[in-house]
Amino acid sequence: MDMKKVKTYAGRLFAAVCTWLLFLELWNVLHYMIVDDTHSYTRVMMHEYYNQENINILFSGASLCYRSFDTQVLDERLGVNTFNVGSSSQDLDASYYLIKDAVNRYDLDHIYLELSPVMALYMDIEERDSGKLNGTYIVSDYMKPSISRTAYLLNASRPEYYVNSFLPARRNWEKLFDLAYVGALLKKKSSADYRDYGYDQLVYDTEYYAGKGYVASKVKTSEHAFYGTDGFTALKVEDINEEWFQYLYKIIRCCKENEVELTLVCAPLSEYLLIAYEKYDEYHRMIERIAGEEKVDFWDFNLIRKEYFSGKAELYQDEAHLNMYGAKNFSELVADLILGKVRYEDICYESLDSRFEAAEPGLCGVAHDLEDMKIIANDGEMFEYQIRAIPDEGEEYLIQEFSCNTEFSVKAGEYGILTIVARRIDDWSDFTKAEICY
Repeated sequence: MDMKKVKTYAGRLFAAVCTWLLFLELWNVLHYMIVDDTHSYTRVMMHEYYNQENINILFSGASLCYRSFDTQVLDERLGVNTFNVGSSSQDLDASYYLIKDAVNRYDLDHIYLELSPVMALYMDIEERDSGKLNGTYIVSDYMKPSISRTAYLLNASRPEYYVNSFLPARRNWEKLFDLAYVGALLKKKSSADYRDYGYDQLVYDTEYYAGKGYVASKVKTSEHAFYGTDGFTALKVEDINEEWFQYLYKIIRCCKENEVELTLVCAPLSEYLLIAYEKYDEYHRMIERIAGEEKVDFWDFNLIRKEYFSGKAELYQDEAHLNMYGAKNFSELVADLILGKVRYEDICYESLDSRFEAAEPGLCGVAHDLEDMKIIANDGEMFEYQIRAIPDEGEEYLIQEFSCNTEFSVKAGEYGILTIVARRIDDWSDFTKAEICY
Protein backbone atom coordinates (compact mmCIF):
# COMPACT_ATOMS: atom_id res chain seq x y z
CA MET A 1 0.00 0.00 0.00
CA ASP A 2 1.32 3.43 -1.00
CA MET A 3 1.45 5.29 2.31
CA LYS A 4 1.91 8.59 0.50
CA LYS A 5 -1.43 8.14 -1.28
CA VAL A 6 -3.11 7.05 1.93
CA LYS A 7 -1.90 10.19 3.69
CA THR A 8 -3.04 12.31 0.75
CA TYR A 9 -6.55 10.81 0.77
CA ALA A 10 -6.73 11.03 4.55
CA GLY A 11 -5.72 14.69 4.41
CA ARG A 12 -8.36 15.41 1.78
CA LEU A 13 -11.03 13.60 3.78
CA PHE A 14 -10.05 15.50 6.93
CA ALA A 15 -10.19 18.80 5.04
CA ALA A 16 -13.60 17.91 3.58
CA VAL A 17 -14.98 17.02 7.01
CA CYS A 18 -13.61 20.23 8.53
CA THR A 19 -15.06 22.28 5.68
CA TRP A 20 -18.46 20.62 6.14
CA LEU A 21 -18.43 21.20 9.89
CA LEU A 22 -17.42 24.82 9.38
CA PHE A 23 -20.26 25.19 6.85
CA LEU A 24 -22.79 23.79 9.31
CA GLU A 25 -21.50 25.99 12.12
CA LEU A 26 -21.85 29.04 9.88
CA TRP A 27 -25.48 28.12 9.24
CA ASN A 28 -26.04 27.62 12.95
CA VAL A 29 -24.75 31.14 13.55
CA LEU A 30 -27.05 32.48 10.82
CA HIS A 31 -29.97 30.57 12.33
CA TYR A 32 -29.29 32.20 15.69
CA MET A 33 -29.12 35.64 14.08
CA ILE A 34 -32.20 35.61 11.84
CA VAL A 35 -34.67 32.88 12.89
CA ASP A 36 -37.01 34.08 15.62
CA ASP A 37 -37.97 31.02 17.65
CA THR A 38 -38.11 32.84 20.97
CA HIS A 39 -41.84 32.07 21.25
CA SER A 40 -41.71 28.51 19.92
CA TYR A 41 -43.43 25.92 22.11
CA THR A 42 -41.82 23.13 20.08
CA ARG A 43 -38.27 24.40 20.64
CA VAL A 44 -38.67 24.05 24.40
CA MET A 45 -40.72 20.86 24.12
CA MET A 46 -38.09 19.10 22.01
CA HIS A 47 -35.29 20.23 24.34
CA GLU A 48 -37.19 18.73 27.27
CA TYR A 49 -37.92 15.59 25.26
CA TYR A 50 -34.22 14.95 24.63
CA ASN A 51 -33.41 15.48 28.30
CA GLN A 52 -35.76 12.99 29.96
CA GLU A 53 -34.22 10.22 32.02
CA ASN A 54 -36.95 7.98 30.64
CA ILE A 55 -40.45 8.31 29.21
CA ASN A 56 -43.03 5.70 30.17
CA ILE A 57 -46.04 6.99 28.25
CA LEU A 58 -45.86 9.14 25.12
CA PHE A 59 -48.66 11.16 23.52
CA SER A 60 -48.28 12.20 19.88
CA GLY A 61 -50.42 14.17 17.46
CA ALA A 62 -51.35 17.66 16.35
CA SER A 63 -52.69 20.58 18.39
CA LEU A 64 -55.56 18.52 19.82
CA CYS A 65 -52.89 16.35 21.40
CA TYR A 66 -50.80 19.05 23.07
CA ARG A 67 -53.89 20.94 24.24
CA SER A 68 -55.82 17.90 25.54
CA PHE A 69 -53.34 15.73 27.45
CA ASP A 70 -52.14 17.55 30.56
CA THR A 71 -48.87 15.83 31.48
CA GLN A 72 -48.85 17.21 35.02
CA VAL A 73 -52.27 15.70 35.76
CA LEU A 74 -51.30 12.43 34.08
CA ASP A 75 -47.98 12.18 35.95
CA GLU A 76 -49.68 12.72 39.30
CA ARG A 77 -52.51 10.28 38.61
CA LEU A 78 -50.43 7.53 36.99
CA GLY A 79 -47.23 7.79 39.02
CA VAL A 80 -45.05 7.51 35.88
CA ASN A 81 -43.34 9.94 33.51
CA THR A 82 -45.58 11.00 30.63
CA PHE A 83 -44.57 13.24 27.76
CA ASN A 84 -46.52 15.02 25.02
CA VAL A 85 -44.73 15.46 21.66
CA GLY A 86 -47.73 17.06 20.00
CA SER A 87 -47.13 20.03 17.71
CA SER A 88 -49.18 22.40 15.58
CA SER A 89 -50.39 20.83 12.32
CA GLN A 90 -48.48 17.63 13.06
CA ASP A 91 -49.17 15.22 10.21
CA LEU A 92 -48.77 11.48 10.65
CA ASP A 93 -45.36 11.42 8.99
CA ALA A 94 -44.05 13.73 11.75
CA SER A 95 -45.74 11.53 14.36
CA TYR A 96 -44.12 8.46 12.80
CA TYR A 97 -40.57 9.83 12.88
CA LEU A 98 -41.00 11.20 16.41
CA ILE A 99 -42.35 7.84 17.59
CA LYS A 100 -39.58 6.00 15.75
CA ASP A 101 -37.02 8.14 17.58
CA ALA A 102 -38.76 7.69 20.94
CA VAL A 103 -38.93 3.88 20.83
CA ASN A 104 -35.18 3.80 20.17
CA ARG A 105 -34.31 6.45 22.73
CA TYR A 106 -36.51 5.48 25.69
CA ASP A 107 -37.92 2.40 27.38
CA LEU A 108 -41.52 3.18 26.46
CA ASP A 109 -44.46 1.22 27.81
CA HIS A 110 -47.29 2.82 25.85
CA ILE A 111 -47.93 5.33 23.05
CA TYR A 112 -51.22 7.17 22.55
CA LEU A 113 -51.65 8.49 19.01
CA GLU A 114 -54.26 11.24 18.62
CA LEU A 115 -56.11 10.84 15.30
CA SER A 116 -58.28 13.92 14.97
CA PRO A 117 -60.30 14.00 11.72
CA VAL A 118 -59.32 17.67 11.49
CA MET A 119 -55.73 16.65 10.69
CA ALA A 120 -56.72 13.57 8.67
CA LEU A 121 -58.54 15.90 6.27
CA TYR A 122 -55.82 18.56 6.48
CA MET A 123 -52.87 16.51 5.19
CA ASP A 124 -52.35 18.06 1.74
CA ILE A 125 -49.57 16.58 -0.37
CA GLU A 126 -50.11 19.14 -3.14
CA GLU A 127 -49.42 21.94 -0.66
CA ARG A 128 -46.20 20.24 0.39
CA ASP A 129 -45.18 19.86 -3.23
CA SER A 130 -45.52 23.63 -3.57
CA GLY A 131 -43.20 24.19 -0.62
CA LYS A 132 -45.76 24.88 2.13
CA LEU A 133 -44.11 22.89 4.91
CA ASN A 134 -44.78 24.92 8.05
CA GLY A 135 -46.14 21.92 9.95
CA THR A 136 -43.06 19.93 8.99
CA TYR A 137 -40.56 22.62 9.96
CA ILE A 138 -42.19 23.15 13.37
CA VAL A 139 -40.97 19.65 14.26
CA SER A 140 -37.90 19.07 12.08
CA ASP A 141 -36.13 22.31 13.04
CA TYR A 142 -35.68 21.00 16.58
CA MET A 143 -35.00 17.33 15.95
CA LYS A 144 -31.42 16.27 16.58
CA PRO A 145 -29.42 15.21 13.50
CA SER A 146 -30.33 11.58 12.88
CA ILE A 147 -31.31 9.10 10.21
CA SER A 148 -34.97 9.61 11.20
CA ARG A 149 -34.78 13.38 10.76
CA THR A 150 -33.04 13.01 7.40
CA ALA A 151 -35.59 10.49 6.17
CA TYR A 152 -38.43 12.70 7.40
CA LEU A 153 -37.21 15.75 5.48
CA LEU A 154 -36.34 13.78 2.34
CA ASN A 155 -39.84 12.32 2.23
CA ALA A 156 -41.75 15.43 3.26
CA SER A 157 -41.09 17.54 0.18
CA ARG A 158 -39.69 17.72 -3.31
CA PRO A 159 -35.91 18.07 -3.87
CA GLU A 160 -36.10 21.76 -4.77
CA TYR A 161 -37.08 22.53 -1.15
CA TYR A 162 -34.35 20.46 0.51
CA VAL A 163 -32.15 23.50 1.12
CA ASN A 164 -34.95 25.20 3.06
CA SER A 165 -35.61 21.98 4.96
CA PHE A 166 -32.06 21.16 6.02
CA LEU A 167 -30.86 24.75 6.48
CA PRO A 168 -33.68 26.63 8.29
CA ALA A 169 -31.86 29.98 8.13
CA ARG A 170 -32.31 29.91 4.34
CA ARG A 171 -36.04 30.49 4.83
CA ASN A 172 -35.31 33.81 6.58
CA TRP A 173 -32.42 34.89 4.39
CA GLU A 174 -33.82 38.37 3.68
CA LYS A 175 -33.75 39.18 7.42
CA LEU A 176 -29.95 39.06 7.48
CA PHE A 177 -29.74 42.60 6.10
CA ASP A 178 -32.42 44.02 8.42
CA LEU A 179 -30.10 45.30 11.14
CA ALA A 180 -32.94 46.48 13.40
CA TYR A 181 -34.56 43.03 13.27
CA VAL A 182 -31.26 41.21 13.90
CA GLY A 183 -30.37 43.50 16.80
CA ALA A 184 -33.77 43.09 18.46
CA LEU A 185 -33.67 39.32 18.00
CA LEU A 186 -30.17 38.96 19.44
CA LYS A 187 -31.29 40.97 22.46
CA LYS A 188 -34.21 38.58 23.06
CA LYS A 189 -32.00 35.54 22.60
CA SER A 190 -29.42 36.86 25.04
CA SER A 191 -31.92 36.48 27.89
CA ALA A 192 -31.33 33.74 30.45
CA ASP A 193 -34.87 32.46 29.85
CA TYR A 194 -34.15 31.76 26.18
CA ARG A 195 -30.73 30.24 26.81
CA ASP A 196 -32.07 27.99 29.59
CA TYR A 197 -35.22 26.97 27.67
CA GLY A 198 -37.41 28.70 30.23
CA TYR A 199 -41.13 29.36 30.00
CA ASP A 200 -41.27 33.13 30.54
CA GLN A 201 -41.29 33.89 26.82
CA LEU A 202 -44.03 31.29 26.34
CA VAL A 203 -46.63 32.99 28.52
CA TYR A 204 -49.39 34.96 26.81
CA ASP A 205 -52.60 36.69 27.90
CA THR A 206 -54.75 33.66 27.07
CA GLU A 207 -52.38 30.65 27.18
CA TYR A 208 -49.02 29.39 28.34
CA TYR A 209 -46.59 26.51 27.98
CA ALA A 210 -47.01 24.28 31.04
CA GLY A 211 -44.20 21.77 30.53
CA LYS A 212 -43.43 18.45 28.83
CA GLY A 213 -45.35 19.43 25.73
CA TYR A 214 -48.67 20.53 27.24
CA VAL A 215 -50.05 24.00 26.41
CA ALA A 216 -52.79 25.40 28.66
CA SER A 217 -55.40 27.90 27.45
CA LYS A 218 -57.52 30.11 29.72
CA VAL A 219 -60.09 30.96 27.03
CA LYS A 220 -63.67 29.81 27.58
CA THR A 221 -66.19 29.59 24.76
CA SER A 222 -69.65 30.95 25.58
CA GLU A 223 -72.61 28.60 25.45
CA HIS A 224 -74.22 28.42 21.97
CA ALA A 225 -71.43 30.64 20.56
CA PHE A 226 -69.03 28.38 18.63
CA TYR A 227 -67.92 30.06 15.41
CA GLY A 228 -65.39 28.68 12.95
CA THR A 229 -64.53 27.53 9.46
CA ASP A 230 -64.05 23.89 10.47
CA GLY A 231 -67.25 22.05 9.79
CA PHE A 232 -68.68 24.39 7.15
CA THR A 233 -68.52 21.41 4.81
CA ALA A 234 -69.29 17.82 5.78
CA LEU A 235 -66.52 15.38 6.65
CA LYS A 236 -65.71 13.06 3.74
CA VAL A 237 -63.62 10.01 4.55
CA GLU A 238 -62.83 9.59 0.86
CA ASP A 239 -60.97 12.92 0.93
CA ILE A 240 -58.31 11.59 3.33
CA ASN A 241 -54.99 11.30 1.51
CA GLU A 242 -53.52 7.84 0.95
CA GLU A 243 -50.25 8.93 2.55
CA TRP A 244 -52.10 9.47 5.83
CA PHE A 245 -53.05 5.78 5.85
CA GLN A 246 -49.53 4.71 4.90
CA TYR A 247 -48.00 6.47 7.90
CA LEU A 248 -50.71 5.21 10.23
CA TYR A 249 -49.77 1.64 9.32
CA LYS A 250 -46.06 2.49 9.65
CA ILE A 251 -46.67 3.71 13.20
CA ILE A 252 -48.60 0.55 14.06
CA ARG A 253 -45.80 -1.64 12.66
CA CYS A 254 -43.10 0.38 14.46
CA CYS A 255 -44.81 -0.09 17.82
CA LYS A 256 -45.35 -3.81 17.25
CA GLU A 257 -41.74 -4.37 16.17
CA ASN A 258 -40.49 -2.58 19.29
CA GLU A 259 -43.03 -4.25 21.59
CA VAL A 260 -44.60 -0.95 22.66
CA GLU A 261 -48.33 -0.84 23.33
CA LEU A 262 -50.24 1.52 21.03
CA THR A 263 -53.68 3.03 21.52
CA LEU A 264 -55.38 5.12 18.85
CA VAL A 265 -57.24 8.05 20.39
CA CYS A 266 -59.63 10.77 19.27
CA ALA A 267 -59.68 13.65 21.75
CA PRO A 268 -63.13 15.19 22.29
CA LEU A 269 -64.13 17.76 19.72
CA SER A 270 -66.95 20.17 20.52
CA GLU A 271 -70.53 19.09 19.93
CA TYR A 272 -70.73 21.96 17.44
CA LEU A 273 -68.00 20.52 15.24
CA LEU A 274 -69.23 16.93 15.46
CA ILE A 275 -72.69 17.99 14.31
CA ALA A 276 -71.22 20.18 11.56
CA TYR A 277 -69.16 17.27 10.22
CA GLU A 278 -72.44 15.34 9.68
CA LYS A 279 -70.74 12.03 8.86
CA TYR A 280 -68.40 11.59 11.78
CA ASP A 281 -69.59 8.02 12.37
CA GLU A 282 -68.05 7.02 9.02
CA TYR A 283 -64.66 8.24 10.25
CA HIS A 284 -65.11 6.44 13.57
CA ARG A 285 -66.00 3.15 11.85
CA MET A 286 -62.97 3.46 9.55
CA ILE A 287 -60.52 3.86 12.48
CA GLU A 288 -62.38 1.17 14.42
CA ARG A 289 -61.95 -1.25 11.49
CA ILE A 290 -58.20 -0.53 11.21
CA ALA A 291 -57.76 -0.93 14.98
CA GLY A 292 -59.62 -4.22 14.91
CA GLU A 293 -57.59 -5.58 12.02
CA GLU A 294 -54.31 -4.52 13.63
CA LYS A 295 -55.37 -5.62 17.14
CA VAL A 296 -54.76 -2.25 18.80
CA ASP A 297 -57.14 -0.36 21.10
CA PHE A 298 -59.15 2.60 19.85
CA TRP A 299 -60.58 5.12 22.30
CA ASP A 300 -62.92 7.63 20.66
CA PHE A 301 -63.81 10.26 23.21
CA ASN A 302 -66.19 11.93 20.78
CA LEU A 303 -68.61 9.19 21.81
CA ILE A 304 -68.22 10.01 25.51
CA ARG A 305 -71.22 9.88 27.83
CA LYS A 306 -72.17 13.19 29.41
CA GLU A 307 -71.80 11.91 32.97
CA TYR A 308 -68.08 11.26 32.35
CA PHE A 309 -67.27 14.38 30.30
CA SER A 310 -69.93 17.07 30.03
CA GLY A 311 -68.68 18.55 26.75
CA LYS A 312 -69.92 21.99 27.80
CA ALA A 313 -68.76 24.93 25.71
CA GLU A 314 -66.93 26.40 28.73
CA LEU A 315 -64.45 23.49 28.53
CA TYR A 316 -63.30 24.56 25.04
CA GLN A 317 -61.22 27.42 23.75
CA ASP A 318 -62.64 27.01 20.22
CA GLU A 319 -64.58 24.45 18.20
CA ALA A 320 -61.74 21.89 18.20
CA HIS A 321 -59.50 22.47 21.23
CA LEU A 322 -60.02 22.04 24.95
CA ASN A 323 -59.00 24.80 27.31
CA MET A 324 -57.08 24.15 30.54
CA TYR A 325 -60.26 23.32 32.45
CA GLY A 326 -61.41 20.85 29.83
CA ALA A 327 -57.93 19.32 29.52
CA LYS A 328 -57.72 18.75 33.28
CA ASN A 329 -61.14 17.11 33.32
CA PHE A 330 -60.29 15.00 30.27
CA SER A 331 -56.80 14.00 31.47
CA GLU A 332 -58.21 12.82 34.78
CA LEU A 333 -60.64 10.61 32.88
CA VAL A 334 -57.86 9.24 30.65
CA ALA A 335 -55.80 8.43 33.74
CA ASP A 336 -58.73 6.57 35.30
CA LEU A 337 -59.13 4.64 32.05
CA ILE A 338 -55.43 3.70 31.94
CA LEU A 339 -55.57 2.61 35.59
CA GLY A 340 -58.63 0.46 34.94
CA LYS A 341 -60.89 2.46 37.25
CA VAL A 342 -63.37 2.77 34.37
CA ARG A 343 -63.84 0.79 31.18
CA TYR A 344 -64.03 2.35 27.72
CA GLU A 345 -67.15 0.33 26.90
CA ASP A 346 -68.92 1.81 29.93
CA ILE A 347 -68.07 5.47 29.37
CA CYS A 348 -68.64 5.76 25.60
CA TYR A 349 -71.54 5.13 23.24
CA GLU A 350 -71.12 2.81 20.26
CA SER A 351 -71.75 5.62 17.78
CA LEU A 352 -72.13 9.38 17.60
CA ASP A 353 -75.74 8.95 16.52
CA SER A 354 -76.42 7.15 19.81
CA ARG A 355 -74.77 9.94 21.76
CA PHE A 356 -76.84 12.65 20.08
CA GLU A 357 -80.07 10.68 20.45
CA ALA A 358 -79.51 10.91 24.20
CA ALA A 359 -78.58 14.63 24.10
CA GLU A 360 -80.88 17.61 24.46
CA PRO A 361 -81.74 19.43 21.20
CA GLY A 362 -80.17 22.87 21.01
CA LEU A 363 -78.21 25.58 19.25
CA CYS A 364 -74.42 25.21 19.11
CA GLY A 365 -73.12 28.03 16.93
CA VAL A 366 -72.37 29.14 13.39
CA ALA A 367 -70.00 27.72 10.79
CA HIS A 368 -68.72 30.05 8.10
CA ASP A 369 -66.79 30.26 4.87
CA LEU A 370 -66.02 33.93 4.19
CA GLU A 371 -69.46 35.63 4.11
CA ASP A 372 -71.50 32.39 3.75
CA MET A 373 -72.73 30.96 7.05
CA LYS A 374 -74.88 28.18 8.45
CA ILE A 375 -76.41 27.53 11.84
CA ILE A 376 -75.24 24.37 13.64
CA ALA A 377 -77.70 22.74 16.06
CA ASN A 378 -78.46 19.33 17.47
CA ASP A 379 -81.85 18.24 16.08
CA GLY A 380 -81.85 21.55 14.25
CA GLU A 381 -85.02 20.72 12.33
CA MET A 382 -86.96 21.18 15.59
CA PHE A 383 -86.20 24.93 15.58
CA GLU A 384 -86.84 28.05 13.59
CA TYR A 385 -84.38 30.92 13.65
CA GLN A 386 -84.43 34.69 13.73
CA ILE A 387 -81.10 36.24 12.73
CA ARG A 388 -79.92 39.83 13.19
CA ALA A 389 -76.56 41.42 12.50
CA ILE A 390 -75.06 44.28 14.50
CA PRO A 391 -72.05 45.42 12.45
CA ASP A 392 -69.15 47.28 14.02
CA GLU A 393 -69.78 49.99 11.46
CA GLY A 394 -73.34 50.73 10.35
CA GLU A 395 -76.86 50.05 11.54
CA GLU A 396 -78.29 46.83 12.91
CA TYR A 397 -80.25 44.89 10.29
CA LEU A 398 -82.49 41.82 10.11
CA ILE A 399 -81.08 38.94 8.09
CA GLN A 400 -83.96 36.54 8.60
CA GLU A 401 -87.27 36.51 10.43
CA PHE A 402 -88.24 33.24 12.13
CA SER A 403 -87.70 30.47 9.61
CA CYS A 404 -86.39 26.89 9.44
CA ASN A 405 -83.67 28.06 7.04
CA THR A 406 -80.17 27.60 8.49
CA GLU A 407 -78.00 29.08 5.72
CA PHE A 408 -77.45 32.80 5.32
CA SER A 409 -74.85 35.43 4.37
CA VAL A 410 -73.47 38.67 5.70
CA LYS A 411 -71.93 41.52 3.78
CA ALA A 412 -68.40 40.80 2.52
CA GLY A 413 -65.71 42.17 4.83
CA GLU A 414 -68.22 43.02 7.56
CA TYR A 415 -67.51 42.41 11.26
CA GLY A 416 -69.80 42.59 14.24
CA ILE A 417 -72.20 40.51 16.33
CA LEU A 418 -74.82 38.03 15.17
CA THR A 419 -77.90 37.73 17.39
CA ILE A 420 -79.66 34.42 16.81
CA VAL A 421 -82.89 33.34 18.47
CA ALA A 422 -83.70 29.64 18.09
CA ARG A 423 -87.22 28.69 19.18
CA ARG A 424 -88.97 25.34 19.19
CA ILE A 425 -91.44 25.00 16.34
CA ASP A 426 -93.89 23.17 18.61
CA ASP A 427 -93.44 25.51 21.60
CA TRP A 428 -92.60 29.17 20.97
CA SER A 429 -92.03 29.74 24.68
CA ASP A 430 -88.99 27.42 24.52
CA PHE A 431 -86.21 29.44 22.90
CA THR A 432 -82.46 30.10 23.09
CA LYS A 433 -80.73 33.37 22.30
CA ALA A 434 -77.08 33.55 21.34
CA GLU A 435 -74.70 36.40 20.51
CA ILE A 436 -71.78 35.42 18.28
CA CYS A 437 -68.91 37.62 17.10
CA TYR A 438 -68.38 37.38 13.34
